Amino acid sequence: MDEEGKRREAMAMLQRGIAIGEICNKLGRTRQWLGKWRRRFEAEGEASLRGRSRAPRARPHALGPTRRPCASCVR
Repeated sequence: MDEEGKRREAMAMLQRGIAIGEICNKLGRTRQWLGKWRRRFEAEGEASLRGRSRAPRARPHALGPTRRPCASCVR
């Protein structure tokens, strides 16, 4: 089962009333992991169970196009 599948299974088990400890043991995850995904699921619904990019949305220290050296100038 992939990560998204484990998240969906965990939420289904919670909705069926299965104990948190039992869910964590069955899926091999921690209570913190379950709490994180439970909060996201309650706030955002089914779509929240998909993975999110960890890449930054902005790069404030990146050089702008006018300050970026060209490849031939650097060599």
